[in-house]
Amino acid sequence: MLFDDLRKSLPDSKECLEHPPASVELVETRLHMDNAVYPVLTLPPEITCEIFLQCVESEETSRSRLSPAFAPLLLIQICRSWRLIALAAPPLWNSVGLTLRFSRDDRSRYRLQSIPGLLPSLWEQLTMFTAKELRIEDILRVLNACPRLQKCAIFVSTLGEELPPPRPLVVHTALAELHLCRAISQVVRLLDLPALRVLLIDGAVRNGPDFPPFLARCAGSLREFRSRQYRIGPDGVSLAWFRILENLETVTLHDPALDLLRPFLCALDRTVDASFLPYLRRLHITDRFHTVDAPVVRALQSRATDTDGGAAKLESLRLCVSRSVHGPRMHWSEVGPVDWDALLDLGQGGMDLHVGSQDENLLYEWWDWDSE
Repeated sequence: MLFDDLRKSLPDSKECLEHPPASVELVETRLHMDNAVYPVLTLPPEITCEIFLQCVESEETSRSRLSPAFAPLLLIQICRSWRLIALAAPPLWNSVGLTLRFSRDDRSRYRLQSIPGLLPSLWEQLTMFTAKELRIEDILRVLNACPRLQKCAIFVSTLGEELPPPRPLVVHTALAELHLCRAISQVVRLLDLPALRVLLIDGAVRNGPDFPPFLARCAGSLREFRSRQYRIGPDGVSLAWFRILENLETVTLHDPALDLLRPFLCALDRTVDASFLPYLRRLHITDRFHTVDAPVVRALQSRATDTDGGAAKLESLRLCVSRSVHGPRMHWSEVGPVDWDALLDLGQGGMDLHVGSQDENLLYEWWDWDSE
C-alpha cells in the first residue's frame, strides 16, 4: 500500500522539481514591474500619437485591413491611455480599407450591417474608405457611419443586384474625393456630396439617367475631373457632363472614347461658346495618338489669356501618347498629325506644354529639329 502511494505521488514530485516555486525576489520584481510607470507612458499625447503613426504601414505597403495583431488595432489593446489616444487620432485610421466580396448567396455572405456597431468610435474617425464589390445598401451604410470620411473609392460590378427601395438621398458633407470604378448609376443616384472636389471615373461606367442629376448636385464644389475609360464606347463619359460641371479647373482624360475627345477639344473654343468650362486651367489627355489641327488650335488659342469676364487662362496642357514604358524612345513624328508651330507659339506665350510620352516632352525636340 505504501509503495502504491509513493508511485502515485511521483509525478507531482517531478513537476515540483521542474517548476520550483518562485523566489521572494522574483515575486517582488514582478510586482515592481507591474506597478512601474514606464517613461513611454509619460510622454505627451501628441508625441505618443506621432509614434503610433510610425507603427502603421504606409498605404503602398499595407494591405489596409484591420487586424488585432497589427497597428492601429493593436495599439488600443495595450492600456487604457493608449486606447484613448489611438481612438482620438484620425490619421491612424485613414488608410484602413474594408474589403468584402459580393455573393449572391445571402447565407454565405458576410453582412456589413453589424460592422458599424463594432467600435463605433473607429468608424467616426475614418477619413478614407475603399469598398470593393459591396452591395449598394452596404455602401450607403458605411457612408452614414463615417461622418469624417474625406476620400472614398467604390468598386462595383454587381450588375445583377436587386436595387434598394426608394429612399432619401444620403448627404455626406465631408467627402471631398470620390473614385468610382466599374460603377453603375444606381450608386450615385442615392448620393448628395456637396463638398466633393475630385471625381475619378475609372473603367466602364454605365452611363444611366442618374449620372447627370448626381453631377448637378456636386457641380458647385467639384474642381477636378479625372477619367480612365479605355475606349469603352458611347456608354461612358459624355460631353454633356462637362456642360454641367462648369466650375472645373482640372480635367484629365485617359484613353477617352472616340466620339468624346474631338468634340470636347472643339468645344473649348471660347469664340463659339464662352460658357463651356470657363475656369479650366489644366488639361491632361493621354491617348494612342493626337490630332492638333486648325479647329483644335483655334480652341486652344482662345484660352491662352484671361478674359475680362473672369474666365481663366489655360495654364497647363499635356498631350501624352499611351505606350509601353519599356519601348524604344519616342520620336515626335509618332505623336500624330500635330501643328507643332502653333503649339510652340502657345508655349512661348506662357502656356505650360508637354507633348509626347509621359516622361518625354518632344515639343522642344521638334523645335531643335526644325531649326536645323
